Amino acid sequence: NSSLTAINAAKVEHWLSKPAGQRKAFSMATVKTLNHNQLLINRFFDILPEDTKLSKNNPKVLELYRFGALAA
Repeated sequence: NSSLTAINAAKVEHWLSKPAGQRKAFSMATVKTLNHNQLLINRFFDILPEDTKLSKNNPKVLELYRFGALAA
């Protein structure tokens, strides 16, 4: 039951975060990849020195969040 609940929660988060016209097929693999990438990049930012000139809002960093995600 908890597995099905997790999948349904991921579907709701996936579909409600986009306007109705932009919603694509749901892929749990994509959700897992996006969450993994976000966790990994946030970890990199946590261990970098404070004086590093990087921003999480940089388009290149945002592109890394989608790296490896399915294009469905």
